[in-house]
Amino acid sequence: MRILSRKISAGCVCVLLLLAVLNSVQADEAKGSRLVYVNSVERSEMDAVTGVAMSADGKFLYTAAYQSASLCVFARDSETGALTYVETADDSELLQGVTSIQLSPDGRFATTAAFRSQAVTLLARDPETGRLQYLDSKKQDVDKGVSGLDWTVIANFSPDGRFVYAIDDRGGVTCFKLTGMNEQTKLEFVEAFRHTDLLGARGMYHHPAGKHVFVACKTSHSLVMLRRDPESGKLSTATTVHDDKDDVTGLHSAFGVTVSGDGKFVYVVSGQHGGGKDNCVGVYAFDSEAETLTRLQEIYPAETEVNGVKQPFDGGNNVCLDAAQQNVFASATASGGLAMFRRDTTSGQLKMTQLVHDNERLGWISGLAISPDNRFLYAAAERLDSLVVFRIESSPEKIE
Repeated sequence: MRILSRKISAGCVCVLLLLAVLNSVQADEAKGSRLVYVNSVERSEMDAVTGVAMSADGKFLYTAAYQSASLCVFARDSETGALTYVETADDSELLQGVTSIQLSPDGRFATTAAFRSQAVTLLARDPETGRLQYLDSKKQDVDKGVSGLDWTVIANFSPDGRFVYAIDDRGGVTCFKLTGMNEQTKLEFVEAFRHTDLLGARGMYHHPAGKHVFVACKTSHSLVMLRRDPESGKLSTATTVHDDKDDVTGLHSAFGVTVSGDGKFVYVVSGQHGGGKDNCVGVYAFDSEAETLTRLQEIYPAETEVNGVKQPFDGGNNVCLDAAQQNVFASATASGGLAMFRRDTTSGQLKMTQLVHDNERLGWISGLAISPDNRFLYAAAERLDSLVVFRIESSPEKIE
């Protein structure tokens, strides 16, 4: 069996000291939940790191870096948040331009998307050691029946773990089915679904019920909802929300998307590669039966005051919720910004409680991961080849 080459370092421990926010970190705070800067972990193997993923038990953290064509594995202390470097998996053929790493729902597998290699890779994951081992890959090769990977940037698993979906910036979502068992598990090409509304596809998230997929698209300036057949894995277009239509004004260069755990609300961040326009966090109500998306709220962080002060938020890139579904976080790549929102779990609406602006430490911030206990947030700083670590301090306050 082929194994990705690894550079393994023993005992390289990065202890994350739990400090107060440093003077150089610019932050506006409101009462309630807040982010406190802890530390930055830098490694040469994380050259242009953009992807971050955490195991469900919180014991391991994974990164994807496109310039070094590598994946890094860290063991994580659940109590202190401290990271211990485990290994680097690199491959110049399959991981050139790797921008994301995602874990399967059962934690047994990981998948990556690499735009320069035009490849989706499947890896086995050891839940005890966190280590990764190559299983299979599929590259763009129309003659061999594989298409839709021209510029693939994100791949993730369906909620049942039976399929892998990869988005293509050129306008599509490609589906693979997992076949075989254990070390014989492979990727089987199902289809390359194409649609003009999917041009510039950059963010993707599955509805927890498994029947719909949401895609944020920077070129078509839209949020696309796809219908998914849970048995075949095949997709069809359900509906699209376009920028500057039907009271929607914040989807110019839509980039990141996530869905609440109850499946009722969709959150989208826009602005990355958008020429400074919009940089908005939008909230949409989702009716799964009627297959409709209704705009509820649009927040422009750079125009929003916290304690009477505004901060830059340019290049909206990634958005995620914590496990408690009480906080939403959004990253802004160009300005080095990280916004925190308190979430009303009933209405789905948000109130911004903090905007951290620190381009020296959050240079080109993109991917985000939150510990299962909601105590730590890890952010990828692409320009600085580092992970930036925050402690999350929260309170049970509700949005006024």
